[in-house]
Amino acid sequence: DLPEDYDNHEDLEEEIPIVICAAAGRMGGTIAAINSIYSNTDANVIFYIVTLKNSLTHIRKWIENSKLKDIKFKIVEFNPMVLKGKIRPDASRPDLLQPLNFVRFYLPLLIHKHEKVIYLDDDIIVQ
Repeated sequence: DLPEDYDNHEDLEEEIPIVICAAAGRMGGTIAAINSIYSNTDANVIFYIVTLKNSLTHIRKWIENSKLKDIKFKIVEFNPMVLKGKIRPDASRPDLLQPLNFVRFYLPLLIHKHEKVIYLDDDIIVQ
């Protein structure tokens, strides 16, 4: 039962925004994470898939030609030029300097529609 003052049934199905990055070399992990979430929830989830320009078409084709074709998703391009002059190279850990590692700091600039989002790494599986 809904409270008497509740007048908007759409709020019951409010979208739950999930942000996940899709790096070219880790696309399989991204798809596996999205699939595990989609397969294990009845919630009204929308995926924001953040990637670099060179992966935009690849990720769209991958989703549209799989059982994930029915998910709600938006692909968001992250421009690594926003990082220019802001990060110092660390020769001991070059893997940490991948542009998509910094997406979480730019979420307010990338995802405007939602006040809060769930940010997940591409190496998770939801059961």
